[in-house]
Amino acid sequence: MGYYVSLLDERLTDAQFNMLQNFIQKTTGIKMPYSKKIMVEGRLRKRLMILKMGGFSEYIAYVFDPHNGGEESIYLIDAITTNKTEFFRETAHFDFMRKKAIPDILRRISQRFDGQLKIWSAPCSTGEEAYSIAISLEEEKLCGLQISDFLIFATDISTAALEIAGNGVYKLDSIKDISDTIKKRYFLKSKNERDLLVKVKPYIRKKCVFERLNFMDDEYGIKEKFHIIFCRNVLIYFEKNVQHLIIERLLKYLDKGGYLFLGHSESLYGLDLPVKKTAPSVYVKI
Repeated sequence: MGYYVSLLDERLTDAQFNMLQNFIQKTTGIKMPYSKKIMVEGRLRKRLMILKMGGFSEYIAYVFDPHNGGEESIYLIDAITTNKTEFFRETAHFDFMRKKAIPDILRRISQRFDGQLKIWSAPCSTGEEAYSIAISLEEEKLCGLQISDFLIFATDISTAALEIAGNGVYKLDSIKDISDTIKKRYFLKSKNERDLLVKVKPYIRKKCVFERLNFMDDEYGIKEKFHIIFCRNVLIYFEKNVQHLIIERLLKYLDKGGYLFLGHSESLYGLDLPVKKTAPSVYVKI
């Protein structure tokens, strides 16, 4: 018991926090302000317990030890990144995608369409956005949308978030605001009602491919282009020059005339990029 009590008294020194700040910003592009120090301490205490370490000095030495092969840096990133999301978050975007973006894309590329609509969810967090996109497309197919196939490519920097996304298991409360029709079509309730869990149905999960990707990597290793890219509620964590770099890289993988969705609190104002605004936080590549 004394070990856990002593960990609660552990505090990052300003020098230690500065080291972590610089490492996170260099590695992921995410700016970690000093106001997040208490949050970082709380999350890293869990890693200290898992690793049975005595304090932050030992942990930081371990993170930056080159002999560890950088493995702990992945867990560090997992610990401090925020994965806040929900099904059909910012619903106006899904309505716009269904009623405006997809019909426009299909009209524009009708002569060279290979039959598969490709959409990228980046970052996908724990998968709710990717599954929301897939469900939206299935609903449009029921309404007569003429596509035979679609693929949702979903990426995130957090391995912990991707594990949840791949499993497709969520708390029952996470779908409380979804209509009963959608719940019945696309989710399975746990056989043990006390679990209060739901799982995305297999045929929807098969439409979503989840992979780890760091926006700051020089090469993304992606061979294809997408008709739509969702990059929502992540730019706010980056400085302006990094925002420009990320969007510039994403646009390389967006088909000309394709749609880029940002979060409602995000904008490309002041960034010199080959896009035009077509709706609130929605852009078309020109």
